[in-house]
Formats: sequence, structure tokens, C-alpha cells
Amino acid sequence: MGRKKNVSSEISKNTKIKAANDADEVKKSDSEVQKCKLHPPAISLPSSSYTTITPPPPSQTCSKMQNSGLDTLPSPNT
Repeated sequence: MGRKKNVSSEISKNTKIKAANDADEVKKSDSEVQKCKLHPPAISLPSSSYTTITPPPPSQTCSKMQNSGLDTLPSPNT
């Protein structure tokens, strides 16, 4: 008879834990949605404060980085 009590109390304990976990997941998803709503999509600046910055094309930047790295490495033949 004691075994039945333990099983039923274990089932109710598991049910409570599952309910608590589900509630935590709902809270997490709600807070994620609120975070998305709070962040503005972009910071808008007055047009007079814009400065035009044109970065170099990515291909030039990558090749410069690769070349500088290869120049500093010792050759494997020596």
C-alpha cells in the first residue's frame, strides 16, 4: 500500500514540475518578444550629421590580409 502512495505522489510531483517548466518557457518567450519590440530597428540621425564612409571592397581587404599573413610565415622548406 505504501508503494501506491509513493507512485501517486511522484506523479503529482512530476506534473507540478512539468507545469512549472512550461510556465518558465512561456515567460521566456514573452520576454524575448518584448525585447524585440523595445529595440528600435535603426537609430535615425538628422541628415546634416551624416558622413559618407566608403569601405574598400571586401575582395581587396581579404587579399591584403592573406598576403600579409603569408609574408610573415616561414617557408616549410627551410
